[in-house]
Amino acid sequence: MLVAAIMLIAGLMGLLVSFLWLVPPGRERVGVLPSIPSTVLFTAHFIAFILVLLVGAIIALIGLWGKLLPGMRVLKEVQPDFSTAETLVKLGYFWGLILLVVSIPLVSFPLIIGVFTGIIAAVLMLIGYIGLIILCFKLKELERED
Repeated sequence: MLVAAIMLIAGLMGLLVSFLWLVPPGRERVGVLPSIPSTVLFTAHFIAFILVLLVGAIIALIGLWGKLLPGMRVLKEVQPDFSTAETLVKLGYFWGLILLVVSIPLVSFPLIIGVFTGIIAAVLMLIGYIGLIILCFKLKELERED
């Protein structure tokens, strides 16, 4: 579970870092390398943005589907009280990640749609986080009983 949480956090950090690459490089950055055309810089900038976005999303989804949810599924089989936490994490984090990946490129073109989708993604991620908090409290109760 710790590996899953680390992978999920690393993936989310990669997604959030990709926000830094939404603004294309301006002329003030080009002053250092005046011989490189701005189209080349913009293309490199866009490729770096897409790569960080995809790597962050892949790491987060691997942490979620490969590590966290299988562990939660085992806990749910042992004690059915964990089903609420599993459902909240599954729906909140999965759909929140998908909408976050969709909203980041949308912010740079149709701004209002991207911002609205980002807000929905943030709410879904909050629901997933609440599921993790519920999971922690249930695990604490389970440990206290043993």
